[in-house]
Amino acid sequence: MLHPSWLIPGALLLLAGAVWLARRSDAAVAPVYAPPAGLRAGEAGVVIDGHVHTEDVVASVVDLAVRGYLTLEPVSGDVMVRVARPWLHDRDIRVFETVLLAHVFTDGVHSVRLSALRGAGYAPESIKDALSHDLAALGYFAAGPRAVRRIGRVVTIGAVALWAQVAWNHGAGVSAFAAGAATGLGLWLLVGQLARGGLTAEGVRARRQLQGLKEYLARVDKPRLEALPAGTLDEHLPWAIALGVTEAWLAR
Repeated sequence: MLHPSWLIPGALLLLAGAVWLARRSDAAVAPVYAPPAGLRAGEAGVVIDGHVHTEDVVASVVDLAVRGYLTLEPVSGDVMVRVARPWLHDRDIRVFETVLLAHVFTDGVHSVRLSALRGAGYAPESIKDALSHDLAALGYFAAGPRAVRRIGRVVTIGAVALWAQVAWNHGAGVSAFAAGAATGLGLWLLVGQLARGGLTAEGVRARRQLQGLKEYLARVDKPRLEALPAGTLDEHLPWAIALGVTEAWLAR
């Protein structure tokens, strides 16, 4: 017979499932032809899934190139990224972009290969934390998703440890200890769903628009891309990277 304490992990798992279903309900399928006003390409991937990935950092670099702060030059099967103009104290540069540029182009470094930006060394915690914090400061998330996950990990570990200590002190059986482990799992899943779904009303609108933009970009406007002069950076390329539809675009 299950210990009565199993009601707690059961409730947590149901709550995590409810949050997941609520987040799934905002999916959009109609194509949208422009990104949300005020949102940067590097921020788009985080709004979509609540995670800060290395590809979000790469999308930010390409977006900075489209905006003229960096240049991208094909070289030996790779792309060389170089500083094109000063960016310090520029009001159009966001905090996370400042952290990114300061980390990549530091100590006299003025160029770096784009492939290197996919490595862990160019996407440290400071850049990811700054990107997460910016999205909360801009009003897309109620709290930075990385901060939510960090707090959630601490709460989960503390709850499981406390549960185990209390169960041990009271001589509880295996079922009670297993319920504690299930509670930890339930908390972990709930925190993950809250981090992904902790959008404000503005964030929900942005996510819907981004899902529509992804639908549009996945189809690829082939005639328009082929008409672009050689070496032209299409303004939608950073968004294609952030939204995970680069294969269709890079094939053009």
